[in-house]
Amino acid sequence: MDGMRVRKNRMIAAVAVATVGSLYWVAPAQADRGRVAPADVAVGSTVAAPSDSGSYSSTLTLTVDAASAPQARILVDGLARQTSAEGSAPIEAPFNEEFEAMAAAEENENASAPKDADGPSRAPDPGGGAPASGGEQIRCNKFYMKTDTNGTFTYQHKCGGNTAPWGYKITPTVQRIIVNNVSQRGMRWSLNGVAQRTMTGHNVEPGYHFHGTFKPVRDGDTVGYNDLITFECNVGPRCKGSITIRGAIKNIR
Repeated sequence: MDGMRVRKNRMIAAVAVATVGSLYWVAPAQADRGRVAPADVAVGSTVAAPSDSGSYSSTLTLTVDAASAPQARILVDGLARQTSAEGSAPIEAPFNEEFEAMAAAEENENASAPKDADGPSRAPDPGGGAPASGGEQIRCNKFYMKTDTNGTFTYQHKCGGNTAPWGYKITPTVQRIIVNNVSQRGMRWSLNGVAQRTMTGHNVEPGYHFHGTFKPVRDGDTVGYNDLITFECNVGPRCKGSITIRGAIKNIR
């Protein structure tokens, strides 16, 4: 309208990261003057074992509209604090034959899938690649289970064998904020520092038990791994979520 000035809004995007027991802000970035920038805010929590850098960790991130950010921040910080209070030490149990059979079925599915164009020649992913040595030491003929407030990761390797089945399941607490199916990228992994072919991804219901087999893996080998699961969520009208799992394992007798 003539004689009137139109006020241009400035929208601010920011990233909040919640670590175990703390919450801090990364410096916000202001959008260009006169442009309407997305008002979505990414809020995340990382849960990691207080051991060497190669041990298992998981990260939950929710991207929400600005109005829903306080609710999302309370949620992810609360989950991180809960894990910190309860502890998340790994459990070793006797070798699990049922888990071995389930992973073998997944291996057959992967074997029939087309290979990635950039498969074994690809450099290890920074989040899942592992050095030729190091990683969390896991004994063969043991069923390893690591649980935090994001999910449960399982792994085992038979002494003298050449496979290492793994599994992951999202916790009921996180499942409750998920809307519709979740999309798994597919497990990326490395063997003694060399990238291997990415495994088959899935689009499934939130309670699905993701599983597969690292192969070949022998006594003494080091496996680095990382996977990404994405989903829509109910924390506000535009909520998008993701869980990243990563770590490195040194297989010992």
